[in-house]
Amino acid sequence: MKAWPFILVLALAAGLGLRLHGLGHSLRVDEVETWAHAQKSAAQILIDRERLPHVSLLTRASGAVLGEGESPLRLPYALYGFLSLPLLFLLGRRLFDDDTGALACLLLALSAFHVEYSQEARYYAPLMFYALCALVCMVEAFRAAAAGARARSAACWAGFVLSHALALYLHRFAFYPLALCAGFILAVALGAARRGGNRAAAALLGLAAVLGCVAALAPQWGYLREFLLMENPDTRALTLRESYLTWHYRPPGTGIVWEMIRTYSGGRALGALFFAAALAGIWAAGARNWRRSAALGLWVSAPVASLFVLRSMTHFELRYLIFVLPVWLLLAAAGLTAGIRLLASRPARLRRGAQILLLGGVLGLQADALFAYHRLPKSRLREAFSHIAAASSLGDAAVFYPAWDVLWYGYYRLPEGRRLYHPAALLAGSSGSLPADFLRAHERLWLAATWVDDPVRDEELAGFRRRISPYYAEESEARFPSRDPNDDYRVWLLRRRPGVRAPVGARRSEDERGLPKDPFVARKARMVFNLEEAAAAMAAAGAGFFQALDDLALLREPPGADPALAARFCRQGCTALVWSGRGRLDGGLDFAPGDVLALPDGGALSALRRASSDALIVLRAGRAGPADGVGGPRRLARMPAEAGTRRLWSAGGEESLYRSLRAGARALDAPERGRRWRKAMSVVWEGRMHLEDRDRTHLLDFRRGDLYLYGTVWPMWWEVSNPGRSEARELVWVAEQDRVRPDLTLSSSTGKTGGLLGPMSLP
Repeated sequence: MKAWPFILVLALAAGLGLRLHGLGHSLRVDEVETWAHAQKSAAQILIDRERLPHVSLLTRASGAVLGEGESPLRLPYALYGFLSLPLLFLLGRRLFDDDTGALACLLLALSAFHVEYSQEARYYAPLMFYALCALVCMVEAFRAAAAGARARSAACWAGFVLSHALALYLHRFAFYPLALCAGFILAVALGAARRGGNRAAAALLGLAAVLGCVAALAPQWGYLREFLLMENPDTRALTLRESYLTWHYRPPGTGIVWEMIRTYSGGRALGALFFAAALAGIWAAGARNWRRSAALGLWVSAPVASLFVLRSMTHFELRYLIFVLPVWLLLAAAGLTAGIRLLASRPARLRRGAQILLLGGVLGLQADALFAYHRLPKSRLREAFSHIAAASSLGDAAVFYPAWDVLWYGYYRLPEGRRLYHPAALLAGSSGSLPADFLRAHERLWLAATWVDDPVRDEELAGFRRRISPYYAEESEARFPSRDPNDDYRVWLLRRRPGVRAPVGARRSEDERGLPKDPFVARKARMVFNLEEAAAAMAAAGAGFFQALDDLALLREPPGADPALAARFCRQGCTALVWSGRGRLDGGLDFAPGDVLALPDGGALSALRRASSDALIVLRAGRAGPADGVGGPRRLARMPAEAGTRRLWSAGGEESLYRSLRAGARALDAPERGRRWRKAMSVVWEGRMHLEDRDRTHLLDFRRGDLYLYGTVWPMWWEVSNPGRSEARELVWVAEQDRVRPDLTLSSSTGKTGGLLGPMSLP
């Protein structure tokens, strides 16, 4: 009796059990995001241009049927992972034989990598399922056409098109399997024409493949264009350290190919074994089947080869190419099967021993990876919230670091009376309430942190703790270990030191101002930092350069400071506002407070001359700058002293608006007809500014030194007023752009969307 039916039954049983076991552990932050977007109506999900709808609709439907909870949320994705197992068996059976298909199915069933992402409520398991389904349908369609079964061939092609259409609404990386399948179809058509067969049929097949791909991609053209052009200026020209490939800060010398082999295989030993087995499987296919083996090798190698460019141009993680995994394991299974058959020619005792040793070693290594996977959960977010909820008291404050934007969504909550603050409240120079509001309202502070097992985030968290140490003393620490030590959650309880009082002249809390608790949630405007507070923090730290956003930085020039970082930041041009201090730029241009300067490149900042000790310059990187990259730096304008509203300069796609309001005066910012997409940034030069939108739902107060961003098209509907007793002045920078894009900050305290959101508290 043949062994493959037993192997297949074992694979399906083990695969189902492993994917259903342990579904109830804490959600990861990305899964909370999946849940949050699924709370929208179906109409809102379908018109959302920021994310593809498939996962949100699936999660919304499953929630209506299965109910709430971690396990029901993940169950549909676990089933997608399980259903991939019989598909891989069918693919291996058609391309190789029953034994190879069954062994590949068993390897996938025991794959810790696949189990992990089958138990995650994200698009990974569905993406692999649809890509594998399309591949199986394509192979079956070719076989049916060769056998003259037209109806079956047509049904398979319909399944092929449907699989790709569904995958394209999951993630942009679904373009990979579609492009590979289209290439295979064209190769088959050209091969048939070259062999002198029915050239008309071959031409029609190739044309149908092209038209089918075009039809599938037509609704996704905008996404495809961005994907191919890497149209993502927030992450353009990422270094290896900044890429999502190194989101956990792997060493710069990490080899991406070996890392993928090791990760997809389940460890170093399995990676080396599967790589050798894959090569052996291609060789064992022989001349008769070399085309199919080459096609499978291309399915694996082409996406991997593209990453040498892609990883430095956009965000990337190894799981994005999960559709490579089953084909990789199929190639390994082909080699292992060939090795087992080779051993079959040996004496019986040696044959059985060697076969058991080979299969036992492979399955044992996979079992070890599975035990490591289930030993600890991947996330402890729920445990951190539960600990704070159980041990906290009324009036306590809590801060979670890094700035997971999904904390806003409220899947895990704190009891009433505990206030959750955004971690940027602890960032020196931000618009947060610390220390004034913290000290006034909260005797105890809970600080929860994860993902700090790398030097960058560890340094930032240490800076937070140093900043609050004069006001709060650490009382206790709890640690919740995860599978990866970098994902451990650490929770500290800090108590306000005796005798500490709020600083004199501190900003009033939003409750005292009578404003909503979080008027910045809609992000129509965003506070970045206060210049005077940021300058004081930089002086205390001895820092001469601080980059807040991808296009915004501060240069402080104490005697002897090295402005090389600022010069590098402005290498393609900057516009600069002199907030304080006097001096001379390299090139002979004197500057004083209120000057707006055009810097064609960073060379002018390579040597600041005669700069006073209080010099602070706001740098905004952009195009070549209003000087069009010609000549040296020049003065664009100087801040006027008179009241009124007027443009100071306009050139090179940038302009500035000066506005001065007497006490009690009002002005209206209204959208223009035929408006272009523009990005605006404002600096309050003197006094106070109060903004209200047309619906009176967003009420924003700014004071001297506040630097804030307009988050949508500018001009927009704002009524601007001066609530103070003295004159208020501000300067607004405006830059042309193709469409509104979020700013990307380099700080982990501000989350994926970037920008510091005042007043840094979450509802």
